[in-house]
Amino acid sequence: MTRGKAVVAPDDVWDQYVKAHPKAKVFKKKGLDHIDLLDVLFANSQASGSLARASIQGPPTSDEERDIQSAFFGVGDEIEGDDDPNVGWSSGNDGGRKGAHLDLALDTWTAMNLAKKEFYIRQNKMAEVSQVEKKQYSIEACMDYLATMDGITPDQYVKACESFHDKATRRMFMRMLPIMKMHWVCKLA
Repeated sequence: MTRGKAVVAPDDVWDQYVKAHPKAKVFKKKGLDHIDLLDVLFANSQASGSLARASIQGPPTSDEERDIQSAFFGVGDEIEGDDDPNVGWSSGNDGGRKGAHLDLALDTWTAMNLAKKEFYIRQNKMAEVSQVEKKQYSIEACMDYLATMDGITPDQYVKACESFHDKATRRMFMRMLPIMKMHWVCKLA
């Protein structure tokens, strides 16, 4: 029951709830800013299945809450009631509309988060490929290859190193066949 913005409950219920959720103490007197919206969302809804709790039961203890979460997320033993078709659905006189709206909102939120995750995965893969490509066509990689080439003069080596300042030149050099690399270096001097 609510009065204004505050939830009205016997002191022993509040005490038990605050014991389980210390941060909720402020709501006993202050209330909730958007309790009217919560009322619109949940007025004709009622939980059923393994996660349901009667309003007269009071809040779950920390151990009970852990058991509920374990059952809900499938941690530990077999989930009790996971074959219950009513789990997660509205059973109020709203015809299931609120449940459908909440399901749509959750589906949308889930899809958005999956898209974000996929975006970041692709972005990271592109960054990794970019780093590999940078190393593959770096000045250092070109100079390392140049150092393995037999028969080039010091002048040819210096000219090639000067050419490696240009990114496109480095890329072409590293993609050339070995015989073409030698020909290219010889043409520089």
